[in-house]
Amino acid sequence: MFDWLKTKFHQKQLADRMRKHLATASGPPLHTGAIAVAMAALEDDLVQAQFQKLPVEQSKTFMMTCECIVMWAILRGIASAEVPKPRQLGVALALRDHFSRHAVYVPDQFGRLWEETRRWMPELVKPSKDGNYYPAAALVQVPEAAGCRLGFVPDLIFGIHINETIASLTDIGRFAAQQET
Repeated sequence: MFDWLKTKFHQKQLADRMRKHLATASGPPLHTGAIAVAMAALEDDLVQAQFQKLPVEQSKTFMMTCECIVMWAILRGIASAEVPKPRQLGVALALRDHFSRHAVYVPDQFGRLWEETRRWMPELVKPSKDGNYYPAAALVQVPEAAGCRLGFVPDLIFGIHINETIASLTDIGRFAAQQET
C-alpha cells in the first residue's frame, strides 16, 4: 500500500513540476517538452539531495554536469528518431538557454562540461565486456576532463538513478520527436 501511495505522490509531484516548467519554457513543442522534462529530472529529490550536500563551487559543477547528462540523453532520443541535425541543434540551444536563465549556469564551465559530455557519454553507455555499463561514471569523468574540480563519486543508489534517468530521458526524447514527425 505504501508503495502505491509513494508512486501516486511521485507522479503528482512530477506532473506539477512539468506544468511549472512548461509555463516558463518557450518555443515549439519539441523545445518546450524537452525543457520541461529536463528541468523536472534536475529537480528530482535524489539530485537535489546530492546538490545540497556539496560545497557551493562543487555543487555548481555537479548540477551543470547533471544538466549536460540530461540534455545529452534527451538529444540522444531525439537523434534516434532521425530528427534533422538543425532541429536537434535547436533543441540543444533551447535547453542551454533555459538552463542559463532558470538553472545553474556558468557559461565557460558549462561549455566545457557539454563538450566533454558529448565526448564521453557515447562510451559510457556502451556495455563493457562483462555486459554492464556505467553512465553514472560521467559524474566523475566529465568534470575531470573539463578541468572542473568535483570531489563527488556517486553512491550505488544515485548511480542507479542516473542510469534509469538516462534511459527514461532517451525514451522520452525519442517519443517526443516521433510525435512531431
